[in-house]
Amino acid sequence: MTFAGHKALLGPQGIGGLWAAPGVTFATPGATCDVGGDAPAPTCSPMPGYCDAGSVNLAGAVGLAAALDWLETRGVERTGARVLRLAARLSDGLAARGVEVLGGPREVPRTATRSLRLPGLGLKQAEARFAAAGVAVRAGQHCAPLACAALGAPEGTLRVSLGPFNGVDCVEKTLAALDLLRA
Repeated sequence: MTFAGHKALLGPQGIGGLWAAPGVTFATPGATCDVGGDAPAPTCSPMPGYCDAGSVNLAGAVGLAAALDWLETRGVERTGARVLRLAARLSDGLAARGVEVLGGPREVPRTATRSLRLPGLGLKQAEARFAAAGVAVRAGQHCAPLACAALGAPEGTLRVSLGPFNGVDCVEKTLAALDLLRA
């Protein structure tokens, strides 16, 4: 499983992780492991990144660890459940307004992020109008152009993300901004 540390985990951008079950090995057939000129190539480790020439993002790792500690002290399960309830409320409001939410049926478990399409309104235009209403959303392919294409939105989507700092007021403000946007 891979994850972006800067999303719901609240770590800094540029950090993420890879978790694999014990006993899983990795092959890096494209890696040469000969960083350092004429030095004999070491045998590649079964761990990803062994052959990478870059440095470890220590600041990002420390930031992610601090964010995880912060979430743990607030009860990750309670925080996550509250945020998912907010996202369900947002989904209900979007459905009531006939807004297309990508990502499968509403019954499918998902994160607290919703990707929308608003026909007749360009992504950047919609993003700017939400911003003018005091609501931060993001327009684009969200570092996932192939996923957007698979969802039938090669140009991208309008993303609304909820987290531990949001409340019911944020959901209501988002829906009110949407109503103004579509009026």
